[in-house]
Amino acid sequence: MNPVVESLLEIVQADPLPAAHTSSHWQRYGREVIAERNDSGLILRAAGFETLHPMGVLSQVLHAVERLSYRPVTSELKSYPRIWRAARDLAHELSSGPNFNVFKSACVLSVLVDHWAEFKLIPKTFALIGAMGMGFLER
Repeated sequence: MNPVVESLLEIVQADPLPAAHTSSHWQRYGREVIAERNDSGLILRAAGFETLHPMGVLSQVLHAVERLSYRPVTSELKSYPRIWRAARDLAHELSSGPNFNVFKSACVLSVLVDHWAEFKLIPKTFALIGAMGMGFLER
């Protein structure tokens, strides 16, 4: 299984945060989300946000064109190529495609990684608030 998925499953199983430290989204939908292993593999069921599903050829082309429109911004992110490859590969391994939400997540992580590298930061924990809202990648 993918090492990213393995580490996420470990976090899910440990559940280190109390309810007071959990977002309202996860308080509402967390009990409906399934992320577990069994003998046949990984079982994922999302609730409260977009679900993963295979992308058709037309969707893949449209998403590629959409990502290209952000090239002036993503070309400035040093870590973006490496992070985008990992995000894209993970989406494929989860039987999905590199849709816009996968792209947005890769961009947000790239901005953070570049910032951490520039200021020689090594965070162990961070809170990401509002990263997927309106104004994404505005200059």
